[in-house]
Amino acid sequence: MRITNVSFNLILLLICGLLYWQTYNFSTLFGSDGIGPAYFPRLIIILIMITNIIELFFSIKTKSSKRLFLIEHSRRVLELCLFIAVIAGFISLLGTLPFILIASISMFLLCMVLKLPLIPSILVSVGLSVVVHFVFIEGFNIML
Repeated sequence: MRITNVSFNLILLLICGLLYWQTYNFSTLFGSDGIGPAYFPRLIIILIMITNIIELFFSIKTKSSKRLFLIEHSRRVLELCLFIAVIAGFISLLGTLPFILIASISMFLLCMVLKLPLIPSILVSVGLSVVVHFVFIEGFNIML
């Protein structure tokens, strides 16, 4: 498991570096004087990189020979794969459908994968999608 953790952390660091570099290509709607659309993604990428470096340090420091996935946890692995599939579907549909629609559906599906109650799942998925849309349109001047 140690080799898997180190490998995953190094790959994630590489992906974060590439994504951080891509944030320099963001443009604003009207050339506003604010912090710009790249501020939030850069902040999140930096936080992911910091936690990843900490995890990498602890992975190298510990010497564990446990397996990555146990047979007893096969249901959790399936839930993880469904979770990743929903996120990948959301990302792949971003430019084709309206943001609020795909964000609401994706959030609802993620709530179902996590086995949350139905009514709060609907409220959270729609409410959070509308709030995120409003923040990015009005706050960061990004057209979604």
